[in-house]
Amino acid sequence: MSENTSVHYRPEIDGLRAVAVIPVILFHAGFSLFSAGYVGVDVFFVVSGYLITSIILSEKKAGTFSISNFYERRARRILPALFLVIFASSICAWFLLLPGDFQEFSKSLIAAPAFVSNILFWNGTGYFGAGFTPLLHTWSLAVEEQFYLLYPVFFLLTWRIGIRWIVTILLVIFFLSLGLAEWASKYHPTAGFFLLPTRGWELAAGAFTAFYLIEGTPDRDALKSHILSVGGLMLIAIAVFGFGEKYTQWPSLYTLVPVSGTVLVILFASSRNAGGAMLSAKPFVVIGLISYSAYLWHHPLFEFSKIINIDNSSFILCSLLVILTFTLAYFSWKYVETPFRRKDKMSRREVFVFSLSASLIFLLFGIAGLQTDGFINRFSEADRHLAGTNARANSNYAEVRFKSLELTVFDRNDRRLKVVLIGDSYAKDLANAVCESELNNYLQLSTFFISSTQGNLYLEEDLSKFIAPENLAAYSRDERFDHKELRLRMKESDLIWLASNWKGWQARLVPKSLKNLENDFGEKVFIFGKKNFGEINLRKLLSMSASERQEYVNPISPRHVEINALMKGTLPDRKFIDISFLLCGNKSECKLFTGDGRLISWDGGHLTKEGSRFLERRILENFISTGFLTK
Repeated sequence: MSENTSVHYRPEIDGLRAVAVIPVILFHAGFSLFSAGYVGVDVFFVVSGYLITSIILSEKKAGTFSISNFYERRARRILPALFLVIFASSICAWFLLLPGDFQEFSKSLIAAPAFVSNILFWNGTGYFGAGFTPLLHTWSLAVEEQFYLLYPVFFLLTWRIGIRWIVTILLVIFFLSLGLAEWASKYHPTAGFFLLPTRGWELAAGAFTAFYLIEGTPDRDALKSHILSVGGLMLIAIAVFGFGEKYTQWPSLYTLVPVSGTVLVILFASSRNAGGAMLSAKPFVVIGLISYSAYLWHHPLFEFSKIINIDNSSFILCSLLVILTFTLAYFSWKYVETPFRRKDKMSRREVFVFSLSASLIFLLFGIAGLQTDGFINRFSEADRHLAGTNARANSNYAEVRFKSLELTVFDRNDRRLKVVLIGDSYAKDLANAVCESELNNYLQLSTFFISSTQGNLYLEEDLSKFIAPENLAAYSRDERFDHKELRLRMKESDLIWLASNWKGWQARLVPKSLKNLENDFGEKVFIFGKKNFGEINLRKLLSMSASERQEYVNPISPRHVEINALMKGTLPDRKFIDISFLLCGNKSECKLFTGDGRLISWDGGHLTKEGSRFLERRILENFISTGFLTK
């Protein structure tokens, strides 16, 4: 609480900040012991609610509170170190990021200074399993800043009705927010994770501790304080070390464990008991003092290290990155955070001018990044098409046409063959291949999506034992082949095509599924094999000359070869279309570029627009040579 001299400084609160930041950093570093290290953010939220409420209450009672002073303190505390990290990240991004990644980074540059990162990531990557997002961690700063924007106004509007009514209103908000968080954890987990309405109860929990300590009569019984302060730390430890992937629908009622633990520590820890003594130890206090800078630095460091191919699975390298995080944190705390908090170094006007100017610069730089396709002109003209390969754009390309053809009613006056295409994103690639050029002259498509996580299989038995836990709800809910309109299209069709990213267990069951389909719909069912191009490393490809790319062959995943061989060996030749053979030949490696130098696959499994055309030509040649189609 050193940021405000009107509130008594408690070293154990800095120690609690250390307890919050260490698990978060080690979680992102990949240390499996800290598989629920994200819980540290919940500790931060409770601490923030406590500190801000303590400051506002103390100043309101003293008659010294003002909105301008409050926001000035927030700007001095938060913005200088944040802008330093964004600036450093922008330099790294300029030299290391490909245009597609730079476009996504540019969105963060706009969102982070405006404190709406939580809304950006809610609508984008999510948190668990997110791709390259060096500023992902700014979502929590956005939540806190949104809270800081509203909270002092709430006090100004309610102060006259008295503390008891203020606490009552906050209690109502607390339970509404907690209930919303529990509901969202089941039905809208990404929104629940990122947004203030489902995080507000954690900040309110911290606020209640401030009301109790300032307005109430705290229990100072030594034995009780000892037990409860240690008990609070144990609750936080249980959450950090005991919760894992199965609790990632977060926050929820489970989050009460670390939140309650943090409340107990704030209420009962002091230098006179074990919990407070541990947190007041110099190492914890020092880490707590630099915790904000450490939190800011850690995620960009880990993310950019992946770009330069640092092995993040290496214990030694990850440990070095953690050490570097705390080293940078110390220097930014000492030479950036601390000087900016001193009013004799910078006036209020200078703070606000600096804050607005820096925010505007990052905003304009982010807009420029979006408008220039990630500053694609950083690359030579010959390399721009390859460098500009964009995962999001290619994913949208695969999605749009398949969606537009979903359960389309066949035109009975159209003499083209009526084809029902059923499957996942690999079926979407096939739909694009059909529609891109000459195959479209022979076929009319009606599509239906069945996720490969559920199995594109026509079987009566329960497959739930094969389904991952996170996909069981969708498996129970989705109709798949029981969909009435799908069955009608299948009966009307001339051909039924199944295409998926087949898993091993699915490949073993496909022959039985095919037999069931033929029993119900006739001899018009065909199975398309999966495809694989190996790992696509754009940076490696960009380092090659155009001629080297044409000759380059990429190793295919051995697991793909194994599954494809299983399907080829157990399905009738006339029923199995070996996509992998059409694209790569009978090999364990594959070329990545078309004859005119265009990339075929953007991620090793899915096709670019040029790749779809490349596949279409191969399929058409195969269909004509086997008599499947006639010119």
